[in-house]
Amino acid sequence: MRPDDAVIDDYLDAATRHGATAEVRLRVDDREELVVHSGLVDSTSTVRTGTVTVRLWRDGRTALAVAPRTADARSVVADALANSYEAPPQRIAAASGTNGDGRSASRSLAGLHAEAAALTSAGDVLTELWINQVSRSVVVASTEGARGGYRTSSGSLLYRATRDAAGRRTHVDREDIGPDAAFLLERLPALVAGRCDAVLRAPVTTAALPPVVVLDGAVAARLVFLFARSLCADSVAQGRSRLADSLGTQVLSPSLTLVDDPLAENAPLHAPFDDEGTPTSRRVLVDRGVPTGFLGSRDHARPVPGNAWQEGPSVPPRPLPGNLWIEPGVEAAVPDGAFLRVVQAYGMHLSNDITGDFSMGVTALVEQGGEVWSAVGLTVAGNVFAMLAEAQPLATELTWSGGGSSYCASPDLLVRGLTVGV
Repeated sequence: MRPDDAVIDDYLDAATRHGATAEVRLRVDDREELVVHSGLVDSTSTVRTGTVTVRLWRDGRTALAVAPRTADARSVVADALANSYEAPPQRIAAASGTNGDGRSASRSLAGLHAEAAALTSAGDVLTELWINQVSRSVVVASTEGARGGYRTSSGSLLYRATRDAAGRRTHVDREDIGPDAAFLLERLPALVAGRCDAVLRAPVTTAALPPVVVLDGAVAARLVFLFARSLCADSVAQGRSRLADSLGTQVLSPSLTLVDDPLAENAPLHAPFDDEGTPTSRRVLVDRGVPTGFLGSRDHARPVPGNAWQEGPSVPPRPLPGNLWIEPGVEAAVPDGAFLRVVQAYGMHLSNDITGDFSMGVTALVEQGGEVWSAVGLTVAGNVFAMLAEAQPLATELTWSGGGSSYCASPDLLVRGLTVGV
């Protein structure tokens, strides 16, 4: 296989021959997958994929092309320019000096079979575990001389548990995302399997549900994504952001601080520059309930660029979270008295990223004084802006949601103002 730099050079040379300015991004993923059923390794696989994304500018027109790493650069560039469209000129990737900066998975997934099998061998519970680990290399270069690259890793885990008891079958699943598979397996007993087991073994309650609601971090993280749309500079420019005129104004709970950092330790993403080649940095976007800035890109550079990520290989980068999270509490806590803990959500497609309204089906537990009951067949609805205006972090651990190059996380949150239905 040809070296990455040679592939990049082929595209830059082809663009220059056509009199075009270009930036080229090459991403190569080595993906390992492992499936375990009740303590037995069921299947493993390793796949390498490489994708080139090239953007071209010539005579007031631009083009975007996506091709496999093995494609002929001259043909890709020629076809793209033949289908270009009118667009204003843009600044080109500035990534440089980052070669060798990166993160690698601490252990190969092949070396984790025994640990994964041991963690899924519960006696009266049918357990299934899917683990995915990606080792990725990224190179970005332009015809203007900029070039940079880095290596990174990420891992994802889906744990599903099923139990038959008293004539009732119950199943629950939970995802976790992090820097690699070894990190996730260390967290699995307490943060994943333990919470699933609590749902499976809890008797079903028939009592009235308590008004106090705690969102598990995994559920809250998905709602942070809904809120994050209003933190994106393109949403502000398009009139789609509820926070457009809220900089410097108290709009969220004073207990909430939101940070975006594409280089945060133990976060899923590790990227010294974004998908446009702009260097990344840690940014506090909401400081104790007060919005202080937006996620920017080259097209939306105010206050600063450096947060442009591709939602898919065939679309240009746009402002999105890199690693965006709600700062956790300084110590774990639980509410006084009975409360409803929402541990799993589904149907989040019933949401509106402009108004912030959402509705979802949930799996929940009723907890009081160490006792736990299961609450089934519930729905939860509310507004994410109103919810975060009164939310309070309870846990010290973050749980991540997302994928690709965009992730959000949250600790467990004590929330108010939600409508719980049966």
